[in-house]
Amino acid sequence: MSKSKVRHVEGKKAAIGENADVKIRYRRNKNRFSTALSLALQAEKLSKSFHAERAMLKAVTCKDLFSNSFDVNVLFDDEAKVWVAQCDSLSLVTESKTFEELISNVKLLAAELIELNDISVDSNKFTLNYKITESVVL
Repeated sequence: MSKSKVRHVEGKKAAIGENADVKIRYRRNKNRFSTALSLALQAEKLSKSFHAERAMLKAVTCKDLFSNSFDVNVLFDDEAKVWVAQCDSLSLVTESKTFEELISNVKLLAAELIELNDISVDSNKFTLNYKITESVVL
């Protein structure tokens, strides 16, 4: 009899243990679900802010593309001994041995890029604003 009681008691322990295990698994899954839901909501918020920032960036870019002026950054590359010009609005990058050649190239390339990319400018006139950057070593 004692063996059957032990089995019976062990059976109860096993049953209690199984229920406890089910409850623990439920709690874990519940926590996982709430964590997953929380992460999904955070991702949605980040996605909305990302899209808002991207839309703002597009608006600024479109404003630049529809205006008549374009900013051109110019610098002298000491290693290559050339002048380099870059205009982000037009996706223009060029280099020349002399500054005068560079300005001439930028004018030609800017006109071509405006035409090829169908960038609208008022009355076919545009302004190139040059910003010359120089590195000085002390």
